[in-house]
Amino acid sequence: MRAWLIGVGFVAALALAACWFVFGYWWDNSWRMWQDFHWSVVVGTFVPNGFNVFQATWVFYLLVGLVVIGIGAFFANAIESALGGLTVVFGVILVIAAIVVAIVAIPHKEASYAGKTTLVVEDLDKPPASLQFLMDSVQSSSGEECDLVGTTRGITSCIVEEEIDLEWEPRPASATAARNKLVRASEGDTFSYVMTDTINYSKTAQGNYWSAIRDGKKKKPIDGVLTWDGTASNPSKCEFAGDHELNYAFKGSWGTNLADLIAKEYHDHLYDQNDMWGYCVDGKPVIAIPTVKREGYKHVATDRFGGLLLVTGSPSGEPVFELVENVSAGDYPGPVYPSSLAERQRDSFKMSAGVLDKWLRGFGMEASSVSSQMGNSSEFLLESAKDGRLYWVTPLKPAKGDSQRITTYSVIPADAATSGELNDQTMYMHSDINEMVDLPTMQDRVTNEINAKEPAFFGGDPAGRLAEFLPLTSDTWQVYAERGGTVVYRIQISTNEALRPEVVKLSGATGSPVDTGNSDDGQEGAPTLNCSSDAAAMAVIDLSECMKMYSDELARRAG
Repeated sequence: MRAWLIGVGFVAALALAACWFVFGYWWDNSWRMWQDFHWSVVVGTFVPNGFNVFQATWVFYLLVGLVVIGIGAFFANAIESALGGLTVVFGVILVIAAIVVAIVAIPHKEASYAGKTTLVVEDLDKPPASLQFLMDSVQSSSGEECDLVGTTRGITSCIVEEEIDLEWEPRPASATAARNKLVRASEGDTFSYVMTDTINYSKTAQGNYWSAIRDGKKKKPIDGVLTWDGTASNPSKCEFAGDHELNYAFKGSWGTNLADLIAKEYHDHLYDQNDMWGYCVDGKPVIAIPTVKREGYKHVATDRFGGLLLVTGSPSGEPVFELVENVSAGDYPGPVYPSSLAERQRDSFKMSAGVLDKWLRGFGMEASSVSSQMGNSSEFLLESAKDGRLYWVTPLKPAKGDSQRITTYSVIPADAATSGELNDQTMYMHSDINEMVDLPTMQDRVTNEINAKEPAFFGGDPAGRLAEFLPLTSDTWQVYAERGGTVVYRIQISTNEALRPEVVKLSGATGSPVDTGNSDDGQEGAPTLNCSSDAAAMAVIDLSECMKMYSDELARRAG
Protein backbone atom coordinates (compact mmCIF):
# COMPACT_ATOMS: atom_id res chain seq x y z
CA MET A 1 0.00 0.00 0.00
CA ARG A 2 2.80 2.37 0.98
CA ALA A 3 4.71 1.60 -2.24
CA TRP A 4 1.55 2.30 -4.26
CA LEU A 5 1.13 5.70 -2.63
CA ILE A 6 4.80 6.54 -3.23
CA GLY A 7 4.41 5.59 -6.91
CA VAL A 8 1.31 7.76 -7.34
CA GLY A 9 3.06 10.66 -5.63
CA PHE A 10 6.12 10.25 -7.86
CA VAL A 11 4.00 10.26 -11.04
CA ALA A 12 2.05 13.32 -9.85
CA ALA A 13 5.31 15.14 -9.10
CA LEU A 14 6.62 14.36 -12.58
CA ALA A 15 3.36 15.61 -14.15
CA LEU A 16 3.53 18.86 -12.17
CA ALA A 17 7.18 19.33 -13.11
CA ALA A 18 6.37 18.79 -16.78
CA CYS A 19 3.52 21.31 -16.62
CA TRP A 20 5.76 23.84 -14.91
CA PHE A 21 8.46 23.36 -17.54
CA VAL A 22 6.08 23.67 -20.51
CA PHE A 23 3.83 26.46 -19.28
CA GLY A 24 5.96 28.15 -16.67
CA TYR A 25 9.42 28.07 -18.18
CA TRP A 26 9.27 27.23 -21.89
CA TRP A 27 6.07 29.09 -22.81
CA ASP A 28 6.67 31.52 -19.93
CA ASN A 29 3.04 31.67 -18.83
CA SER A 30 3.10 30.61 -15.18
CA TRP A 31 2.03 33.95 -13.69
CA ARG A 32 -0.68 34.45 -16.30
CA MET A 33 -2.00 30.95 -15.66
CA TRP A 34 -2.19 31.65 -11.95
CA GLN A 35 -3.82 35.03 -12.60
CA ASP A 36 -6.45 33.48 -14.88
CA PHE A 37 -7.12 30.65 -12.43
CA HIS A 38 -7.56 33.00 -9.49
CA TRP A 39 -9.69 35.71 -11.10
CA SER A 40 -11.62 33.67 -13.67
CA VAL A 41 -12.13 30.39 -11.82
CA VAL A 42 -11.91 31.09 -8.09
CA VAL A 43 -13.36 34.61 -8.06
CA GLY A 44 -15.34 34.65 -11.28
CA THR A 45 -16.90 31.20 -10.98
CA PHE A 46 -17.08 30.39 -7.28
CA VAL A 47 -16.51 33.13 -4.67
CA PRO A 48 -16.73 36.67 -6.11
CA ASN A 49 -16.96 38.14 -2.61
CA GLY A 50 -14.01 36.35 -1.09
CA PHE A 51 -14.68 34.51 2.16
CA ASN A 52 -18.31 35.62 2.23
CA VAL A 53 -19.85 32.29 1.22
CA PHE A 54 -23.35 33.70 1.65
CA GLN A 55 -22.76 35.67 -1.54
CA ALA A 56 -21.07 32.91 -3.50
CA THR A 57 -22.20 31.87 -6.98
CA TRP A 58 -24.76 29.17 -7.69
CA VAL A 59 -21.91 27.03 -9.12
CA PHE A 60 -20.21 27.09 -5.72
CA TYR A 61 -23.37 25.94 -3.89
CA LEU A 62 -24.02 23.23 -6.47
CA LEU A 63 -20.47 21.87 -6.38
CA VAL A 64 -20.25 21.88 -2.58
CA GLY A 65 -23.72 20.35 -2.35
CA LEU A 66 -22.82 17.46 -4.64
CA VAL A 67 -19.59 16.83 -2.74
CA VAL A 68 -21.45 16.84 0.61
CA ILE A 69 -24.07 14.43 -0.77
CA GLY A 70 -21.30 12.10 -1.94
CA ILE A 71 -19.57 12.19 1.45
CA GLY A 72 -22.86 11.61 3.27
CA ALA A 73 -23.78 8.69 1.04
CA PHE A 74 -20.37 7.10 1.60
CA PHE A 75 -20.64 7.30 5.39
CA ALA A 76 -24.26 6.16 5.37
CA ASN A 77 -23.32 3.01 3.42
CA ALA A 78 -20.12 2.43 5.37
CA ILE A 79 -21.30 2.71 8.96
CA GLU A 80 -25.05 3.25 8.49
CA SER A 81 -24.97 6.20 10.83
CA ALA A 82 -27.49 8.98 11.22
CA LEU A 83 -24.67 11.43 10.58
CA GLY A 84 -24.41 10.22 7.01
CA GLY A 85 -28.13 10.78 6.45
CA LEU A 86 -27.99 14.28 7.90
CA THR A 87 -25.01 15.06 5.66
CA VAL A 88 -26.99 13.98 2.58
CA VAL A 89 -29.89 16.20 3.65
CA PHE A 90 -27.54 19.16 4.08
CA GLY A 91 -26.09 18.52 0.61
CA VAL A 92 -29.60 18.47 -0.90
CA ILE A 93 -30.33 21.81 0.79
CA LEU A 94 -27.20 23.26 -0.81
CA VAL A 95 -28.29 22.00 -4.24
CA ILE A 96 -31.69 23.63 -3.77
CA ALA A 97 -29.93 26.81 -2.67
CA ALA A 98 -27.89 26.67 -5.87
CA ILE A 99 -31.08 26.57 -7.95
CA VAL A 100 -32.57 29.50 -6.03
CA VAL A 101 -29.39 31.58 -6.34
CA ALA A 102 -29.16 30.80 -10.07
CA ILE A 103 -32.67 32.19 -10.59
CA VAL A 104 -32.22 35.20 -8.31
CA ALA A 105 -28.84 36.10 -9.82
CA ILE A 106 -30.02 36.15 -13.45
CA PRO A 107 -30.05 39.99 -13.69
CA HIS A 108 -27.10 40.59 -11.34
CA LYS A 109 -24.45 40.73 -14.07
CA GLU A 110 -26.35 43.37 -16.07
CA ALA A 111 -27.32 45.22 -12.89
CA SER A 112 -23.68 45.56 -11.93
CA TYR A 113 -23.05 47.63 -15.09
CA ALA A 114 -26.41 49.36 -15.55
CA GLY A 115 -26.22 51.76 -12.61
CA LYS A 116 -24.30 54.39 -14.59
CA THR A 117 -26.65 54.62 -17.59
CA THR A 118 -28.90 57.54 -18.51
CA LEU A 119 -31.50 57.35 -21.28
CA VAL A 120 -32.12 60.58 -23.21
CA VAL A 121 -35.35 61.00 -25.19
CA GLU A 122 -36.54 64.07 -27.04
CA ASP A 123 -40.17 63.94 -25.97
CA LEU A 124 -41.39 62.01 -22.91
CA ASP A 125 -44.94 62.24 -24.23
CA LYS A 126 -43.86 60.44 -27.40
CA PRO A 127 -41.13 58.03 -26.34
CA PRO A 128 -39.53 55.72 -28.92
CA ALA A 129 -41.31 52.43 -29.50
CA SER A 130 -38.19 50.54 -28.45
CA LEU A 131 -38.75 51.83 -24.88
CA GLN A 132 -42.33 50.63 -24.64
CA PHE A 133 -41.82 47.79 -22.14
CA LEU A 134 -39.63 49.92 -19.90
CA MET A 135 -41.98 52.91 -19.99
CA ASP A 136 -44.81 50.74 -18.70
CA SER A 137 -43.16 50.58 -15.28
CA VAL A 138 -41.44 53.97 -14.84
CA GLN A 139 -42.37 56.57 -12.26
CA SER A 140 -41.78 60.30 -11.93
CA SER A 141 -38.55 61.23 -10.19
CA SER A 142 -38.27 63.69 -7.34
CA GLY A 143 -34.56 64.24 -8.01
CA GLU A 144 -32.95 66.72 -10.35
CA GLU A 145 -30.97 64.26 -12.47
CA CYS A 146 -33.84 62.14 -13.81
CA ASP A 147 -37.31 63.00 -15.10
CA LEU A 148 -38.49 59.40 -14.91
CA VAL A 149 -37.07 56.41 -13.06
CA GLY A 150 -37.65 52.73 -13.68
CA THR A 151 -36.56 49.95 -11.33
CA THR A 152 -36.70 46.32 -12.42
CA ARG A 153 -34.99 43.49 -10.53
CA GLY A 154 -32.42 45.86 -9.07
CA ILE A 155 -31.69 47.66 -12.35
CA THR A 156 -32.43 51.37 -12.15
CA SER A 157 -33.11 53.34 -15.34
CA CYS A 158 -32.73 57.12 -15.34
CA ILE A 159 -34.70 58.75 -18.16
CA VAL A 160 -34.39 62.44 -19.05
CA GLU A 161 -36.04 64.64 -21.67
CA GLU A 162 -33.45 66.54 -23.67
CA GLU A 163 -32.73 67.68 -27.20
CA ILE A 164 -30.32 65.35 -28.96
CA ASP A 165 -27.50 67.23 -30.65
CA LEU A 166 -24.49 65.01 -31.34
CA GLU A 167 -21.62 65.96 -33.63
CA TRP A 168 -18.42 64.01 -34.31
CA GLU A 169 -15.23 64.73 -36.23
CA PRO A 170 -14.66 62.58 -39.35
CA ARG A 171 -11.90 59.98 -39.31
CA PRO A 172 -9.29 60.09 -42.10
CA ALA A 173 -9.59 56.38 -42.91
CA SER A 174 -11.51 53.30 -41.85
CA ALA A 175 -10.28 50.70 -39.40
CA THR A 176 -10.05 48.20 -42.28
CA ALA A 177 -7.78 50.49 -44.28
CA ALA A 178 -5.64 51.15 -41.20
CA ARG A 179 -5.27 47.44 -40.57
CA ASN A 180 -4.18 46.76 -44.15
CA LYS A 181 -1.76 49.68 -44.21
CA LEU A 182 -0.12 48.84 -40.88
CA VAL A 183 0.14 45.11 -41.56
CA ARG A 184 1.64 45.62 -45.00
CA ALA A 185 4.28 47.90 -43.50
CA SER A 186 5.65 44.88 -41.60
CA GLU A 187 5.44 42.19 -44.27
CA GLY A 188 9.18 42.31 -44.99
CA ASP A 189 10.24 41.81 -41.37
CA THR A 190 10.38 38.13 -40.45
CA PHE A 191 11.20 38.86 -36.80
CA SER A 192 8.18 40.97 -35.89
CA TYR A 193 4.47 41.19 -36.60
CA VAL A 194 1.67 43.70 -36.10
CA MET A 195 -0.64 42.87 -33.21
CA THR A 196 -3.84 43.64 -35.13
CA ASP A 197 -5.89 43.61 -31.92
CA THR A 198 -3.96 46.70 -30.81
CA ILE A 199 -4.83 48.89 -33.82
CA ASN A 200 -6.14 52.10 -32.32
CA TYR A 201 -7.30 55.59 -33.26
CA SER A 202 -5.66 58.46 -31.36
CA LYS A 203 -6.08 62.23 -31.11
CA THR A 204 -3.22 64.72 -30.92
CA ALA A 205 -2.80 68.45 -31.45
CA GLN A 206 -0.78 67.68 -34.61
CA GLY A 207 -3.53 65.54 -36.09
CA ASN A 208 -5.28 62.25 -35.49
CA TYR A 209 -3.74 58.94 -36.48
CA TRP A 210 -3.94 55.16 -36.33
CA SER A 211 -1.38 53.12 -34.42
CA ALA A 212 -0.45 49.50 -33.72
CA ILE A 213 2.06 47.63 -31.57
CA ARG A 214 4.60 45.56 -33.47
CA ASP A 215 5.63 42.63 -31.32
CA GLY A 216 8.67 40.40 -31.71
CA LYS A 217 8.64 36.77 -32.80
CA LYS A 218 11.13 33.93 -33.15
CA LYS A 219 12.58 34.83 -29.73
CA LYS A 220 13.06 38.47 -30.75
CA PRO A 221 11.97 41.29 -28.42
CA ILE A 222 9.19 43.75 -29.14
CA ASP A 223 9.93 45.98 -32.12
CA GLY A 224 8.05 49.25 -31.59
CA VAL A 225 4.90 51.22 -32.40
CA LEU A 226 3.64 51.98 -35.92
CA THR A 227 1.61 55.12 -36.64
CA TRP A 228 -0.31 56.14 -39.76
CA ASP A 229 -2.07 59.44 -40.43
CA GLY A 230 -4.71 57.95 -42.74
CA THR A 231 -3.34 59.55 -45.92
CA ALA A 232 -1.47 58.05 -48.86
CA SER A 233 1.81 58.25 -46.94
CA ASN A 234 3.46 55.20 -45.43
CA PRO A 235 3.34 54.45 -41.69
CA SER A 236 6.15 55.67 -39.46
CA LYS A 237 7.67 53.86 -36.51
CA CYS A 238 9.25 54.55 -33.15
CA GLU A 239 11.41 51.66 -31.93
CA PHE A 240 12.28 50.09 -28.62
CA ALA A 241 15.99 50.73 -29.04
CA GLY A 242 18.85 52.65 -27.46
CA ASP A 243 17.71 54.33 -24.25
CA HIS A 244 14.24 52.86 -24.81
CA GLU A 245 15.21 49.23 -25.33
CA LEU A 246 12.82 46.50 -24.20
CA ASN A 247 14.14 42.93 -24.20
CA TYR A 248 10.71 41.33 -23.87
CA ALA A 249 7.81 40.46 -26.16
CA PHE A 250 4.14 39.72 -25.54
CA LYS A 251 4.73 36.29 -27.04
CA GLY A 252 8.18 35.88 -25.54
CA SER A 253 9.43 32.66 -23.99
CA TRP A 254 12.20 31.45 -21.68
CA GLY A 255 11.73 34.35 -19.25
CA THR A 256 11.09 37.14 -21.80
CA ASN A 257 7.28 37.12 -21.88
CA LEU A 258 6.10 40.67 -21.22
CA ALA A 259 2.50 39.63 -20.59
CA ASP A 260 3.64 37.14 -17.95
CA LEU A 261 5.79 39.79 -16.26
CA ILE A 262 2.82 42.17 -16.15
CA ALA A 263 0.70 39.42 -14.55
CA LYS A 264 3.40 38.97 -11.92
CA GLU A 265 3.80 42.68 -11.12
CA TYR A 266 0.07 43.56 -11.32
CA HIS A 267 -1.69 40.37 -10.32
CA ASP A 268 -5.04 42.07 -9.61
CA HIS A 269 -5.15 44.11 -12.84
CA LEU A 270 -6.77 42.34 -15.79
CA TYR A 271 -6.87 43.49 -19.39
CA ASP A 272 -8.05 42.47 -22.82
CA GLN A 273 -5.49 42.58 -25.62
CA ASN A 274 -8.08 44.42 -27.76
CA ASP A 275 -7.80 47.34 -25.32
CA MET A 276 -4.02 47.72 -25.63
CA TRP A 277 -2.54 50.41 -27.87
CA GLY A 278 0.70 52.25 -28.45
CA TYR A 279 1.88 55.76 -29.16
CA CYS A 280 5.14 57.69 -29.62
CA VAL A 281 6.45 60.62 -27.56
CA ASP A 282 9.53 62.35 -28.99
CA GLY A 283 10.59 59.11 -30.65
CA LYS A 284 9.99 57.02 -27.53
CA PRO A 285 7.44 54.20 -27.85
CA VAL A 286 4.87 53.79 -25.08
CA ILE A 287 2.45 50.89 -24.60
CA ALA A 288 -0.83 51.86 -22.94
CA ILE A 289 -2.91 49.12 -21.31
CA PRO A 290 -6.32 50.05 -19.84
CA THR A 291 -6.99 47.56 -17.04
CA VAL A 292 -9.91 46.43 -14.91
CA LYS A 293 -10.16 45.11 -11.37
CA ARG A 294 -12.59 42.31 -10.57
CA GLU A 295 -14.86 42.49 -7.54
CA GLY A 296 -18.05 40.96 -6.23
CA TYR A 297 -21.57 42.21 -6.88
CA LYS A 298 -24.12 40.18 -4.93
CA HIS A 299 -23.75 36.64 -6.36
CA VAL A 300 -21.64 37.47 -9.44
CA ALA A 301 -18.24 38.94 -10.28
CA THR A 302 -18.07 42.29 -12.02
CA ASP A 303 -15.33 44.57 -13.34
CA ARG A 304 -14.44 48.19 -12.72
CA PHE A 305 -11.74 50.41 -14.19
CA GLY A 306 -8.43 49.48 -12.59
CA GLY A 307 -6.03 52.05 -14.02
CA LEU A 308 -3.96 52.78 -17.09
CA LEU A 309 -0.73 50.77 -17.17
CA LEU A 310 2.07 52.42 -19.16
CA VAL A 311 5.03 50.32 -20.34
CA THR A 312 8.26 51.87 -21.64
CA GLY A 313 11.80 50.65 -22.23
CA SER A 314 15.09 51.54 -20.53
CA PRO A 315 18.83 51.54 -21.33
CA SER A 316 19.13 48.13 -19.64
CA GLY A 317 16.28 46.64 -21.65
CA GLU A 318 14.13 46.06 -18.55
CA PRO A 319 10.56 47.35 -18.75
CA VAL A 320 9.49 50.41 -16.78
CA PHE A 321 5.91 50.27 -15.49
CA GLU A 322 3.69 53.13 -14.38
CA LEU A 323 0.12 52.62 -13.17
CA VAL A 324 -2.09 55.72 -13.44
CA GLU A 325 -5.26 55.14 -11.43
CA ASN A 326 -7.04 58.43 -12.09
CA VAL A 327 -6.88 59.80 -15.64
CA SER A 328 -8.21 63.16 -16.74
CA ALA A 329 -9.38 64.07 -20.24
CA GLY A 330 -6.48 65.05 -22.47
CA ASP A 331 -3.75 63.34 -20.43
CA TYR A 332 -3.15 60.73 -23.13
CA PRO A 333 -3.84 60.66 -26.89
CA GLY A 334 -5.93 57.49 -26.94
CA PRO A 335 -8.62 55.64 -24.99
CA VAL A 336 -7.89 55.00 -21.32
CA TYR A 337 -11.28 53.43 -20.58
CA PRO A 338 -11.46 49.83 -21.89
CA SER A 339 -13.78 49.29 -24.84
CA SER A 340 -14.54 45.82 -23.43
CA LEU A 341 -15.92 47.50 -20.30
CA ALA A 342 -17.95 49.93 -22.41
CA GLU A 343 -19.37 46.96 -24.33
CA ARG A 344 -20.59 45.32 -21.12
CA GLN A 345 -22.25 48.54 -20.01
CA ARG A 346 -23.97 48.87 -23.38
CA ASP A 347 -25.19 45.29 -23.29
CA SER A 348 -26.62 45.73 -19.77
CA PHE A 349 -29.49 47.83 -21.17
CA LYS A 350 -31.18 44.68 -22.50
CA MET A 351 -32.13 43.66 -18.96
CA SER A 352 -33.57 47.08 -17.99
CA ALA A 353 -37.20 46.06 -18.56
CA GLY A 354 -36.83 42.65 -16.93
CA VAL A 355 -35.80 39.09 -17.66
CA LEU A 356 -38.92 38.08 -19.56
CA ASP A 357 -38.92 41.18 -21.75
CA LYS A 358 -35.32 40.50 -22.72
CA TRP A 359 -35.75 36.80 -23.43
CA LEU A 360 -39.30 36.58 -24.75
CA ARG A 361 -39.94 40.02 -26.25
CA GLY A 362 -36.47 40.86 -27.49
CA PHE A 363 -36.18 44.10 -25.52
CA GLY A 364 -32.95 46.01 -25.93
CA MET A 365 -30.62 47.44 -28.54
CA GLU A 366 -27.79 45.95 -30.56
CA ALA A 367 -25.28 46.95 -33.21
CA SER A 368 -26.21 46.86 -36.88
CA SER A 369 -25.28 43.81 -38.94
CA VAL A 370 -25.19 45.35 -42.43
CA SER A 371 -22.30 44.18 -44.61
CA SER A 372 -20.35 47.45 -44.43
CA GLN A 373 -20.17 47.13 -40.64
CA MET A 374 -19.05 43.52 -40.50
CA GLY A 375 -16.08 43.05 -38.21
CA ASN A 376 -16.32 46.60 -36.87
CA SER A 377 -19.85 47.44 -35.84
CA SER A 378 -19.56 48.76 -32.29
CA GLU A 379 -17.53 50.90 -29.89
CA PHE A 380 -16.23 53.39 -32.45
CA LEU A 381 -13.67 55.77 -30.98
CA LEU A 382 -14.81 59.23 -32.11
CA GLU A 383 -13.75 62.75 -31.29
CA SER A 384 -16.56 65.10 -30.31
CA ALA A 385 -16.77 68.22 -32.48
CA LYS A 386 -18.22 70.08 -29.47
CA ASP A 387 -15.74 69.46 -26.66
CA GLY A 388 -12.83 67.74 -28.47
CA ARG A 389 -12.94 64.70 -26.19
CA LEU A 390 -12.80 61.03 -27.21
CA TYR A 391 -15.87 58.82 -26.73
CA TRP A 392 -16.85 55.23 -27.34
CA VAL A 393 -19.83 55.60 -29.68
CA THR A 394 -22.04 52.73 -30.84
CA PRO A 395 -24.99 53.23 -33.23
CA LEU A 396 -27.73 50.80 -32.19
CA LYS A 397 -30.87 49.30 -33.64
CA PRO A 398 -33.74 47.54 -31.82
CA ALA A 399 -32.76 43.98 -30.92
CA LYS A 400 -36.17 42.65 -31.90
CA GLY A 401 -36.81 42.08 -35.59
CA ASP A 402 -34.70 42.37 -38.72
CA SER A 403 -34.82 46.15 -39.06
CA GLN A 404 -31.44 47.82 -39.48
CA ARG A 405 -32.74 51.28 -38.61
CA ILE A 406 -30.39 53.09 -36.24
CA THR A 407 -32.49 54.68 -33.49
CA THR A 408 -30.06 54.97 -30.58
CA TYR A 409 -26.48 55.98 -29.83
CA SER A 410 -24.56 54.65 -26.84
CA VAL A 411 -21.95 57.22 -25.77
CA ILE A 412 -19.29 56.62 -23.07
CA PRO A 413 -16.27 58.87 -22.35
CA ALA A 414 -13.06 57.09 -23.40
CA ASP A 415 -10.34 59.60 -22.48
CA ALA A 416 -10.85 59.77 -18.70
CA ALA A 417 -11.51 57.25 -15.92
CA THR A 418 -11.24 56.77 -12.16
CA SER A 419 -10.01 53.57 -10.54
CA GLY A 420 -12.78 51.45 -9.04
CA GLU A 421 -15.54 53.18 -10.99
CA LEU A 422 -17.48 52.97 -14.22
CA ASN A 423 -17.77 55.84 -16.67
CA ASP A 424 -21.23 57.26 -17.29
CA GLN A 425 -23.08 55.83 -20.27
CA THR A 426 -25.64 57.96 -22.08
CA MET A 427 -28.02 56.36 -24.56
CA TYR A 428 -29.53 58.91 -26.93
CA MET A 429 -32.82 57.55 -28.26
CA HIS A 430 -34.58 59.33 -31.14
CA SER A 431 -38.33 59.64 -30.79
CA ASP A 432 -39.36 60.63 -34.34
CA ILE A 433 -39.26 57.76 -36.82
CA ASN A 434 -38.25 60.25 -39.53
CA GLU A 435 -34.95 60.76 -37.72
CA MET A 436 -34.07 57.08 -37.77
CA VAL A 437 -31.10 56.07 -39.90
CA ASP A 438 -31.77 53.25 -42.35
CA LEU A 439 -28.29 51.84 -43.01
CA PRO A 440 -29.26 49.41 -45.81
CA THR A 441 -30.90 52.28 -47.72
CA MET A 442 -27.89 54.52 -47.16
CA GLN A 443 -25.61 51.71 -48.29
CA ASP A 444 -27.59 51.33 -51.52
CA ARG A 445 -27.52 55.09 -52.13
CA VAL A 446 -23.74 55.26 -51.72
CA THR A 447 -23.27 52.19 -53.95
CA ASN A 448 -25.36 53.77 -56.71
CA GLU A 449 -23.43 57.05 -56.41
CA ILE A 450 -20.04 55.31 -56.72
CA ASN A 451 -21.30 53.20 -59.63
CA ALA A 452 -22.34 56.39 -61.42
CA LYS A 453 -18.83 57.81 -61.04
CA GLU A 454 -16.82 54.63 -61.58
CA PRO A 455 -18.93 51.75 -62.95
CA ALA A 456 -16.17 49.16 -62.53
CA PHE A 457 -15.36 50.04 -58.93
CA PHE A 458 -17.28 47.21 -57.22
CA GLY A 459 -16.66 44.65 -59.96
CA GLY A 460 -12.98 45.17 -60.60
CA ASP A 461 -9.99 43.14 -59.50
CA PRO A 462 -9.59 43.76 -56.67
CA ALA A 463 -13.23 44.60 -56.12
CA GLY A 464 -14.12 47.74 -54.22
CA ARG A 465 -16.23 47.70 -51.08
CA LEU A 466 -17.92 50.04 -48.65
CA ALA A 467 -16.55 50.03 -45.12
CA GLU A 468 -17.54 51.47 -41.79
CA PHE A 469 -20.51 53.82 -41.65
CA LEU A 470 -19.69 56.34 -38.92
CA PRO A 471 -22.04 59.03 -37.54
CA LEU A 472 -21.01 62.67 -37.91
CA THR A 473 -24.28 64.19 -36.73
CA SER A 474 -27.73 62.82 -36.08
CA ASP A 475 -28.53 63.08 -39.80
CA THR A 476 -25.10 62.91 -41.48
CA TRP A 477 -22.82 59.90 -41.77
CA GLN A 478 -19.40 59.12 -43.22
CA VAL A 479 -18.47 55.98 -45.15
CA TYR A 480 -15.39 54.85 -47.04
CA ALA A 481 -15.12 53.18 -50.43
CA GLU A 482 -12.01 51.00 -50.40
CA ARG A 483 -10.21 48.91 -52.98
CA GLY A 484 -7.33 46.60 -52.22
CA GLY A 485 -7.18 47.87 -48.67
CA THR A 486 -6.79 51.53 -49.77
CA VAL A 487 -9.39 54.22 -49.26
CA VAL A 488 -10.31 55.57 -52.71
CA TYR A 489 -13.38 57.64 -51.86
CA ARG A 490 -14.58 59.30 -48.70
CA ILE A 491 -18.32 59.89 -48.72
CA GLN A 492 -20.62 61.96 -46.56
CA ILE A 493 -24.28 61.04 -46.78
CA SER A 494 -27.38 62.63 -45.31
CA THR A 495 -30.40 60.75 -44.04
CA ASN A 496 -32.39 63.12 -46.25
CA GLU A 497 -32.79 61.10 -49.43
CA ALA A 498 -33.36 64.28 -51.46
CA LEU A 499 -29.67 65.12 -51.01
CA ARG A 500 -27.06 63.25 -52.99
CA PRO A 501 -24.05 61.81 -51.15
CA GLU A 502 -20.92 63.98 -51.27
CA VAL A 503 -18.07 61.94 -52.73
CA VAL A 504 -14.43 63.01 -52.36
CA LYS A 505 -11.70 61.10 -54.16
CA LEU A 506 -8.54 61.05 -52.09
CA SER A 507 -5.12 61.99 -53.40
CA GLY A 508 -2.99 59.02 -54.38
CA ALA A 509 -6.04 56.85 -55.08
CA THR A 510 -6.36 55.15 -58.45
CA GLY A 511 -9.49 55.03 -60.55
CA SER A 512 -11.64 57.21 -62.75
CA PRO A 513 -11.94 60.88 -61.76
CA VAL A 514 -15.02 62.02 -59.88
CA ASP A 515 -17.53 64.04 -61.88
CA THR A 516 -17.83 67.51 -60.36
CA GLY A 517 -20.48 68.89 -62.69
CA ASN A 518 -24.17 69.30 -61.97
CA SER A 519 -26.33 66.29 -62.64
CA ASP A 520 -29.30 66.32 -64.97
CA ASP A 521 -31.79 66.19 -62.11
CA GLY A 522 -30.59 69.53 -60.76
CA GLN A 523 -29.01 68.11 -57.62
CA GLU A 524 -25.61 69.28 -56.50
CA GLY A 525 -22.76 67.19 -57.87
CA ALA A 526 -20.16 65.40 -55.77
CA PRO A 527 -17.27 67.75 -54.91
CA THR A 528 -13.62 66.86 -55.15
CA LEU A 529 -10.99 67.99 -52.69
CA ASN A 530 -10.50 71.76 -53.21
CA CYS A 531 -7.12 72.85 -51.84
CA SER A 532 -7.62 76.45 -52.95
CA SER A 533 -10.28 77.01 -50.30
CA ASP A 534 -9.74 79.15 -47.23
CA ALA A 535 -7.51 77.00 -44.98
CA ALA A 536 -9.19 78.31 -41.83
CA ALA A 537 -12.54 77.08 -43.07
CA MET A 538 -11.38 73.65 -44.22
CA ALA A 539 -12.04 70.46 -42.24
CA VAL A 540 -9.00 68.95 -40.55
CA ILE A 541 -9.17 65.82 -42.69
CA ASP A 542 -9.25 67.88 -45.96
CA LEU A 543 -6.45 70.14 -44.76
CA SER A 544 -4.33 67.06 -44.02
CA GLU A 545 -4.97 65.70 -47.51
CA CYS A 546 -3.95 69.00 -49.14
CA MET A 547 -0.76 69.24 -47.06
CA LYS A 548 0.15 65.71 -48.11
CA MET A 549 -0.51 66.52 -51.77
CA TYR A 550 1.73 69.62 -51.66
CA SER A 551 4.44 67.70 -49.81
CA ASP A 552 4.42 64.96 -52.46
CA GLU A 553 4.70 67.57 -55.21
CA LEU A 554 7.67 69.24 -53.52
CA ALA A 555 9.39 65.88 -53.15
CA ARG A 556 8.74 65.10 -56.83
CA ARG A 557 10.25 68.39 -57.99
CA ALA A 558 13.25 68.03 -55.71
CA GLY A 559 13.97 64.54 -56.87
